[in-house]
Amino acid sequence: MLAEGDKAARAGSGGRLGAITSRTCCFLSSFQKWREEIVLGVAPPVVIAGPRQGLLEDAWSKRRRITQRRIDATRNDMTEQIPKRLRQEPLIEAIWQIQFEPADNQPVAEILPGILFTSMWAGQPGPRLVRLAAAEIPPIVAQNDPNLRLAAKYRIEAPASPFLFQVGDRIVTVNCRKPYSGWGPFKDQVIRLTKVLHDSGLIVAPTRHSLRYVDLITLEPPPSLSFLKIALNIGDQPIQGRPLQLRVELPDRDCQHVLQIVTPAQVHLPEGPRLGALIDLETHAGLGEQALPELGNDLERLHVASKTLFFTRVLTDQAIARMDPEY
Repeated sequence: MLAEGDKAARAGSGGRLGAITSRTCCFLSSFQKWREEIVLGVAPPVVIAGPRQGLLEDAWSKRRRITQRRIDATRNDMTEQIPKRLRQEPLIEAIWQIQFEPADNQPVAEILPGILFTSMWAGQPGPRLVRLAAAEIPPIVAQNDPNLRLAAKYRIEAPASPFLFQVGDRIVTVNCRKPYSGWGPFKDQVIRLTKVLHDSGLIVAPTRHSLRYVDLITLEPPPSLSFLKIALNIGDQPIQGRPLQLRVELPDRDCQHVLQIVTPAQVHLPEGPRLGALIDLETHAGLGEQALPELGNDLERLHVASKTLFFTRVLTDQAIARMDPEY
């Protein structure tokens, strides 16, 4: 019945499903798959209640009320949707990153830029290859320094494109600068890149990939964080309106979020310097045995998890409203 109720929620606009049901399905081993795949995997319970002793005297007294809702990426809470986008866009950069071990210890950073230059920039006017500071560090030094092993050595960009690529010996990124292209074009660039990386044969063991969104929020004069769902105190002293640098790791089922907040922060944008609060949210997951061409579905999962966290746990409803959401 619960599975059928979830199908109905999928077909409609979402909602909540209530049931009065036997409690045996909550502990019998024969219901383990149902509990994991339906109850926990699709529609985790929001409320589970048992009647007080003597409240019901008939057979229903052995029943348990279960109210559940389907987790839907288009839902903010029980009644509000997550915006498709914000017309007053605070996003200044979106980044997809993959970490890996190179095949046969090949110098990926010296080989891959040429492949990307011809594969990803065909038809683009004026692409250029920029050698970064990390390229000057001797490889033996970089390999033995954990802060340098994942450093990018080259950047490939074109003036007419919001996208750029960065390459190191164990890392590749796709960056989308302001103005944000939107999730569809950004995802397409990532999937194109994963195909090029797979076909190159340079990467045999991808270990982790992540989505990272960097926002500059200017709704209130910094260092105010009144637009965030955050409360900070040291003892009895609130520090909500003080200059702040914060980093916190937040587990979320099968992925991990790393949230960083810096206020006040000054960012140099094409339209000039801007002052506000910097919200840096990275969502990452290990790849296990997953092959590069199969990353499309996993990429969508990270996008949903990141967007859900940002709109339901980071921004206040008032902040979202002030940034002109589109549903």
